[in-house]
Amino acid sequence: MCMKWRTKTEVELVRFATSVIVRGGHSRLLKHAVAAMQPQRVVTFADHAVSDGGLYEQCGFIKDGELRPDYTYYFRGERVHKFLFRLKRFRNDPNLLWDES
Repeated sequence: MCMKWRTKTEVELVRFATSVIVRGGHSRLLKHAVAAMQPQRVVTFADHAVSDGGLYEQCGFIKDGELRPDYTYYFRGERVHKFLFRLKRFRNDPNLLWDES
């Protein structure tokens, strides 16, 4: 679990990922982080390509809205982070095809 301060009173649950399932692990980690950091508000986002957000609802989060889908890259059947396809990388790497149009 990774959390970061967004403002003086608000933290964002940036990432929760695990390669194993631990029953109640998310809620226990969240409870500990909130007790240690003592924010007034915690926000997070659910990627619907990975999860339906039900875990957050179980932990007391309230759905505030829904963002439009963002683009995603797949390579050999695996989802690849879009950071690898940023414009700067294409312009500076002669092995990658870059077309201004």
